[in-house]
Amino acid sequence: MVVNYFTGLADEVRELLAELGVEKLTDLIGRTDLLEAVEGMTAKQSKLDLSNILEAPVSPLSHPLYWTEPNQPFDKAELNQKIVEETETAVESRSGGSFYFDVRNTDRSVGARLSGSVAKRYGNQGMATSPIKLYLDGTAGQSLGVWNAGGVEIYLTGDANDYVGKGMAGGKLVIKPHVGTTFTCNDATIVGNTCLYGATGGKLYAAGTAGERFGVRNSGTIAVIEAPVTTLVNT
Repeated sequence: MVVNYFTGLADEVRELLAELGVEKLTDLIGRTDLLEAVEGMTAKQSKLDLSNILEAPVSPLSHPLYWTEPNQPFDKAELNQKIVEETETAVESRSGGSFYFDVRNTDRSVGARLSGSVAKRYGNQGMATSPIKLYLDGTAGQSLGVWNAGGVEIYLTGDANDYVGKGMAGGKLVIKPHVGTTFTCNDATIVGNTCLYGATGGKLYAAGTAGERFGVRNSGTIAVIEAPVTTLVNT
C-alpha cells in the first residue's frame, strides 16, 4: 500500500511537471514567472501587493539558487561497520559470542546494522538462544539499540542519549554507570528522552533515571529503571 501510494504520487508529480514544461523539480526553483496572483476575496486581500514575492530571484554572485553540494552524513557509522565486521563469523555460524568496543556520543544507532544482519538471516528472534553480546564503554549517541533484534544484547557501561531501544523487537539493553561512580543511581540521568519509542519486545535495564516520555508507545518491552513512576509512559 505504501509503495502504491508513493508510485501514484510520483506519477502525478510527473504529470504536473509536464504541464509546466519542466523536467524535474529543481527546474522550478526560482521560476516565479509560473506564478500568478489571483484577485482577493476580501477588500483587505485585494490591497495586498505581491510584486516583491513574485519578483524573480537573482544571485548577486551568479551562484545556483539551491544547494548543489552533496550532504555528507555527520556520522559515518564507523563503529556500526566495525561491529558488523567483527561479529560476521559469529552471526554466520549462529554461534553468538561476546565482543568489546569503546563508544562515544557521535556514534549513533549503535547495533542497528548488526540487528539488521541477524534479522535478515534468521528473523527478529532467530538468534535469541545464542545471542551476540556487545560490551560497550563510554557515552552512546542517539538511538542505542534501535530496532534491536532477538539475539543482540548490548551492555553499556556509561550513559546514552535519546531514543534508547527505539523500535526494539527483542534482545536486551543494559546501561549502568562505571564502577566507583560517586552519584546515586536514582538521582542521576543515565538515558535520554523518548526511550523505547515504538518498541515491541525485549528487555531494557537502566541503573539511573531517564528523560521525558520514557516508554512512550512501548508495546511489549519489559523495562526496569530507577525513575519515579510519574515519568513512565506505557501504552
